[in-house]
Amino acid sequence: LPSENGRPPQEWRPGPQALKDRFPSPLGIFEVGERISSGHYGTVYRGLKKGTCEIVAIKKVAIDGHWVVSEFENLIHCRSNYVVHCEGCYYSEEEDMLWLVMEFLSHTLERDLPNGQYLKEEFIAGIVQQTLVALREIHSRGRVHLDVK
Repeated sequence: LPSENGRPPQEWRPGPQALKDRFPSPLGIFEVGERISSGHYGTVYRGLKKGTCEIVAIKKVAIDGHWVVSEFENLIHCRSNYVVHCEGCYYSEEEDMLWLVMEFLSHTLERDLPNGQYLKEEFIAGIVQQTLVALREIHSRGRVHLDVK
């Protein structure tokens, strides 16, 4: 049964060996750069995929229940032109964390909009339209995305 915070109880957490068997190690594949943001579910860093020199976003997530693995699996099914692409999931045994590797968005409103500046109504309408299209696509697949921004 879910706990008071709505997540499965702690004992549902996959063990380190199960995580190692399921997800590759990020060591030697990615280089972690500066912290971009932090949220309820983890911290996002700018990263570099060493083999291709591709810039990626790396979301490090603490494994406090089986729901973390389920959330990654759900993200894979939320593929859309309007949803940040999740490229893969890795298990860092040293940190005991999952790394969700996603496409890096070079421009975001949070970074690009100066403080105190307002958006024009037409721009806001475009953002709302794209958000609704994304939700329609995801919901048509029987999925729910919990991090809509």
